[in-house]
Amino acid sequence: MFKSIWIIILSALASLIYLPVGDGSFRITFGIVVLIAALHLFKPKHPVALSFVTGLAIVILRIAVDSFSIEMTSSIASSYLLEIPYYLGYAVVYDWAITTNRSAYPLPLVVALVLCDTGANTIEYSLRNLAADTIWNSTSFYTILLAAFVRSVLIVFAVWAYQNTMSKKSTQKEEI
Repeated sequence: MFKSIWIIILSALASLIYLPVGDGSFRITFGIVVLIAALHLFKPKHPVALSFVTGLAIVILRIAVDSFSIEMTSSIASSYLLEIPYYLGYAVVYDWAITTNRSAYPLPLVVALVLCDTGANTIEYSLRNLAADTIWNSTSFYTILLAAFVRSVLIVFAVWAYQNTMSKKSTQKEEI
């Protein structure tokens, strides 16, 4: 439970950091990187529920932060609400493609994460079109795939960095 709370808090804070990518106003936020790296490292019992609560926390934090800097309108707030299906969709595909995959030849992690990210972006993109949200009108599929690849590489790097840092610390403790 304590780890889940930290994952939610760190993911929400990391979601405020972003990197523009491709054409249009598309950007990569680091909240999903923190969340999925944590899911991969700590393997919580209920990853989909944790992702839902994390998405909700991200929406609340973004609305709160943006309320201080811009005039918050219902269209901006509803646009942020579409982050919840993105995080939920990512977790569902992640759980299916990585956690429960027992095939003899599983996909490499980066490829599976690109699949997860593309699936989640497709869900969010479809919901934005249904809601007549025009924020992604100038975003191409190439940009979505590029963002999925970059996020996936960042997740793999975060997992690698954490594992190397923690394994060095445990090795140093054993030597003492």
